[in-house]
Amino acid sequence: LAAARAAISKLNRFSSDCYVAINFSVRAIITPEFTELIRPVLGRVVVELTEHARVDDYPALEATLEPLRRDGLKLSIDDVGAGFSSFELILRLRPDIVKLDWFLTRGVGGDPARASLTRGLVAFCRTLNATLIAEGIENGSEQTALVGLGINYGQGYHLGLPQPVVETRQQPNISLN
Repeated sequence: LAAARAAISKLNRFSSDCYVAINFSVRAIITPEFTELIRPVLGRVVVELTEHARVDDYPALEATLEPLRRDGLKLSIDDVGAGFSSFELILRLRPDIVKLDWFLTRGVGGDPARASLTRGLVAFCRTLNATLIAEGIENGSEQTALVGLGINYGQGYHLGLPQPVVETRQQPNISLN
C-alpha cells in the first residue's frame, strides 16, 4: 500500500487521461485502506492482481472489488500461467486485462504446445472482452509469433527497456502491430 500511495501521489504530474498500473496482493486489496486509497483515483489506476498468493477468500475479494469496478476501476490479472494466477481467478473476477506470463511467451514460435495454449487464451480473452497482453517479449521472432497468434499488446526488453518515468503522455503497453 505504501508503494501504491507513492505512485498515486505522482499522478497529478501527468495529463488526466494517463493512468498507472499498480500490483496489489489479495491481502492488500481486502483491506479498508485499499478502498480509501483507490476510490479517489478510480479512472487513473489499473489494479494488477499479483500471482504471489493464493486466493483463500473469493467472497471478500469480490465484495471489495465489485463496487469499485462498477464505479470505473479497471482490473488486470498479472502473470497468467505462473504462480497462483488461475483460470478460476479470471472466471470469477472477469478482468479488463489479462497479462500472459513470460514463461508462456518465451519461444512461442518454436513450441506448438505454447502456441496452441496462447491461441486458446486469445479466444478466451475475446469471449471475456478482456485485453490480452504478452509479457517478456525478448526478440523479434517472439513478437512475430505472438502477433500471428492474435495478441495485439506486449511488454518486454525487445519492445523497450525499463526507463525513468517521463512526464508526458505515454502508452503503458506497446502495440505489437
